[in-house]
Amino acid sequence: MLKTKLGVVTLAVLMFFAYTNVTIVSAEELENETNQMDQVKYEHKAIRPHFNFYYQLLAEKYAPKHVKVWNDVISEREALIKKYRELAKSGKEIGNFYDETWLKVHSDIQKQFLEAVEKRDDQALKNIVPQVIDHQKELNILLKKRLKEIK
Repeated sequence: MLKTKLGVVTLAVLMFFAYTNVTIVSAEELENETNQMDQVKYEHKAIRPHFNFYYQLLAEKYAPKHVKVWNDVISEREALIKKYRELAKSGKEIGNFYDETWLKVHSDIQKQFLEAVEKRDDQALKNIVPQVIDHQKELNILLKKRLKEIK
């Protein structure tokens, strides 16, 4: 009888420790995933100024008439993204602000852009950089449209 009671108590203690360890591991995993997501968000936010500067330099070299347009696009984009994030934080269902047509054109332009950059092809860059800037301008238009739909 004593052995049975001791066995039940031991089993209960083992189950208790097993449950608390699983919960702790799960909490640690969740915290680790959250930290990783925060890191990715930070890295994305930190890299954006680098990309913007890179595009500005390309515009200055290959499309000087588009530098002001590029600067305006970026200023407007930052304001639009801020509004977009505010709506997301307020619980609005935001979804994507671009459509399949824009994505298809984006993919084509990016392929041409990558090829021109890899080859360091000045003439190709003079042709594609203005297209990249105009395409980003179109994204701002789509974003503004989506923001109006959400409100």
